[in-house]
Parts: sequence; structure tokens; C-alpha cells
Amino acid sequence: MITFQLTGDKELDRKFQELPAKVEKKVLREALRPAAKIILAQVQADAPTRSGKTKQSFKVRAKKRSRRDKTYVGVQVVTSKALFQGPQFYVAFEDFGHRFGPRSLGDARKQYPGSHFTEHAFEKKAEDAKADAIKRIAAGIEREAASAGG
Repeated sequence: MITFQLTGDKELDRKFQELPAKVEKKVLREALRPAAKIILAQVQADAPTRSGKTKQSFKVRAKKRSRRDKTYVGVQVVTSKALFQGPQFYVAFEDFGHRFGPRSLGDARKQYPGSHFTEHAFEKKAEDAKADAIKRIAAGIEREAASAGG
């Protein structure tokens, strides 16, 4: 998850606070989706390949809305609606690791550590995605403030 605050330009901060909540969400959504696609491209490049279906299964999806925070906006790079489900359910096992062997052995089963390719892709591209999002948020604030003011 990328977390950041848009700070440094007091004029830009002021303009963002003056925008209505609906417009704030629009600006954030329009900025975060392309930023998440930067990470998506790296995840697809790092994903293990046999048939290519794993790479094709990754998508950028909107996170669920928050009932508490009405201005909450989030995006995520996922392979299905939930981990360990869908046609590419095995991707989560490959990424996070798993145990194998009879369940009757309990914790004595052998551990497959997982490749953590999504985490590594995020680490590689987080700064690029953050910079892109900040640039797009600033442009969106300027655009919306200009259209509201004029």
C-alpha cells in the first residue's frame, strides 16, 4: 500500500482542502489508478511464468469504499476478488508460500517460502508510483480549482 501526504506547496494544500469531497475523490481516483498501473507492470514482469495466465490475471481494482471516511479512495493490484480464489488461486501460494505434505503432520510439514514477487515489485516501483501520483494530484487540483473558480 502506498501512503503519502501531499505537502510542501501551501497554496496547493489550501486549494485541495477547498474542493468538495466528491471532487477530492475524483482527483485522487484519477491520480491513483495510473500510479497503480506502474506497479502492475512491474508485478506482471516479475510474475512466474509457465502459461502466461498468471501475468494476464493481475488487474488494478478499486478498494472497497469506507463507510466511516467518505473521502477514502484506494486502488490495489490483485489477481482476483479474494486471495486463494478464482482460476489463478495458486498465485497466492506461489507469492506468500505454503506448507505441503499430509495435514496430519501439522507444523512438521515442509514449508515452501514463497517468492514474494508482488512485494518486491512494489518495493522496486513505489517511489515512481508515488511521484506519478503526486504529479497527477497536483495537476488535478489545479484543473478542478480553475474550473470551479472560472
